[in-house]
Amino acid sequence: MNNFDDIEALWKAPQRLDIPAADAIVKKAVKEKNQIARKILVQSFCMCLALAAIIYVTLFVHFQFISSYIGIAIMVICMITYTIIRLRQSLFLKRVDFSQSPNDLLQQFEKFHQHQKWINTKGVMWYTIFLNLGFAFYFYETVAIAHAKLFWKILFIVIYISWMLIATLWLGKRSVRKEHAKTNAIIEKLKQLKEGLQ
Repeated sequence: MNNFDDIEALWKAPQRLDIPAADAIVKKAVKEKNQIARKILVQSFCMCLALAAIIYVTLFVHFQFISSYIGIAIMVICMITYTIIRLRQSLFLKRVDFSQSPNDLLQQFEKFHQHQKWINTKGVMWYTIFLNLGFAFYFYETVAIAHAKLFWKILFIVIYISWMLIATLWLGKRSVRKEHAKTNAIIEKLKQLKEGLQ
């Protein structure tokens, strides 16, 4: 009877992952990690191009009102801050070492995911508010005071607001969902690896 109990316990015990299965899980997790890091780098590069364009406009266009310079300063500070935060995330992903224990990796990625969620919700909300505040100051001279027909001013503002709504509520949310899904996939693979190696 004792032997039967031992066999039954062995049968019910969770199966340990063999090394090829563990290697496959790690490879998939590394692939997901690299995709997130690449996306962040592309986003940061685009942000740097936008910053360069803003600096170019500031250097070669002579604004009459201080409000334009205040708006540009707010936009530049927002963009630089957001880019630095995103580059720090990318740096973490680049430096993470998958030869560590699954438990340590899991803790690191859960912490990263919490930070990622904060950035993609409250962080983006504050970024959007201050960026639009900067644009409001900038638009005072370029739109409100500009010598153009009211129709063109309204059209310009409608196009800007439409683009901000599309970028924030549709493109941004879709991008965030994909990024979070990849991070969740890494966390699930690490949990699977941790359980399989116990």
